[in-house]
Amino acid sequence: MLLIHSKSGFFALWNNLIQVYLNKPAFQKFLEQFISSPYNSPEVQSGPDPWGDWLFQFFKDGVDSQTLKPLSPNILAVMVMGSVISLVRYRVYFKLKKSFAEQELQLIPQMVWDGIKNPQETNL
Repeated sequence: MLLIHSKSGFFALWNNLIQVYLNKPAFQKFLEQFISSPYNSPEVQSGPDPWGDWLFQFFKDGVDSQTLKPLSPNILAVMVMGSVISLVRYRVYFKLKKSFAEQELQLIPQMVWDGIKNPQETNL
């Protein structure tokens, strides 16, 4: 299991998510279409969510170990996943513009990490 008890755990998660979404663009498109569809009903949303449960635990472990800011794991997951999805969308939908901004795009994971890490933790 991937742990977020360090900066490297966060970056492993980030890089793995980026690669999944970029290597399987149909997966990301399906998720976006499903979320906007009537199939994403209240019943579906309140049902089992293994990915959401894993993600919650990942961030909870980071908070519990004081690696991350003492925030709700759900809020941390929303921030990180939103940033991952936004970056993937930009890379997929704006390929020509992306080539001009590649160096700046490389700054995003560090910026997200800086936003969620516990500033009191000195071992990061």
